[in-house]
Amino acid sequence: MDRAPRRAVSGASGSWRILLLVWIPLAVLYPLAVLALYPEPVTVQSIGRSLITISLAVVLAAGGWWISGRLHWPERPGAGFWLAHLAIALLYAATWWMMSGAIRSTLRGAGPAVGAREALGSVYLPWNLLFGLLIYGLCTGLAYVVRAQAAVRAERLNAANATAAATRARLAALQSQLNPHFLFNVLHTTSALVRTDPESAEEALDRLGDLMRYALDRAEQETVLLRDEWSFVEDYLAIERLRLGTRLHVECRVDPVVLDLPVPPFSVQPLVENAVRHGISPRPGAGRVTITAAPFERGVRIDVADDGAGAEPAQVERAPGSGLRTLRQRLAAGPWPGATVAVETSPGNGFHVRVDLPAPRHAAGAGHEAGAGA
Repeated sequence: MDRAPRRAVSGASGSWRILLLVWIPLAVLYPLAVLALYPEPVTVQSIGRSLITISLAVVLAAGGWWISGRLHWPERPGAGFWLAHLAIALLYAATWWMMSGAIRSTLRGAGPAVGAREALGSVYLPWNLLFGLLIYGLCTGLAYVVRAQAAVRAERLNAANATAAATRARLAALQSQLNPHFLFNVLHTTSALVRTDPESAEEALDRLGDLMRYALDRAEQETVLLRDEWSFVEDYLAIERLRLGTRLHVECRVDPVVLDLPVPPFSVQPLVENAVRHGISPRPGAGRVTITAAPFERGVRIDVADDGAGAEPAQVERAPGSGLRTLRQRLAAGPWPGATVAVETSPGNGFHVRVDLPAPRHAAGAGHEAGAGA
């Protein structure tokens, strides 16, 4: 359905809601007012004529919806705005009273022209003009209220859509920063093996193909299964073991329960890469990287620690690049309310990163998305 039909349907729906709200109380009050003012006995016919008259008034007042869409409510209503509505209201009231007189006259067999003339000469003309003004004001005022509420809802929806679009763009930008950074580091490792150990370099190239396939396939996804992310980490560690040999010791403790939980792509591998490149590679001897993943608040807690040189905490927070800072930004931009990234380090005491990932918003949808790309 395109925009024009949608607006037409919305306008018709708003108009009929207003008419129903107005007609119900008036259908009760108007006959009572007529019976109190008019010196005629209460009969089924008199009540019926009153209901016909007030129903005609409400139906004619549907034009108030159309007018509210053409004569827009200004920021500061001036005299011209009110005079325009007063002129329209008087025209509406006179038209209503003449048409109701014509209908009543037709029902009793005297003809519509007779009824219209009688309505204009009736002693009750001023009262019914006033009543018509009130009905017009009520219907048109409600029309402005409904339109204002619809405009507020539309603004909120547009703002929410704009925020969501900005968040998606921000997340995509962060992802685009991370992928080239990771691929550059792996290619650098593989190129070093080509010169020193061709057989290991061939194995590394096979692993690199799996790494690049994961990086390309998951680049547009918001979540993946931890099982897939963990397989990606294992491929990366296999390449680093070829490069570092016995210098790299890795201890993994991954609870099978959490393997099918959704996590952001590239949420574990950058932490492991930081531990290997900054904690193990610079030191002359062997080093250890410990990786754990365990249940946490219907989500997962991931710990990556190394026994390297460590650093000053303030220095870590100020460091440029796309590591911990980028991971924090990605978690903040994605569907991960309450996710945290905590760092424990000091000179000579290694580096420990803990990531707490509670269940994401729309976790069911996230799981399907992750599974679809597996």
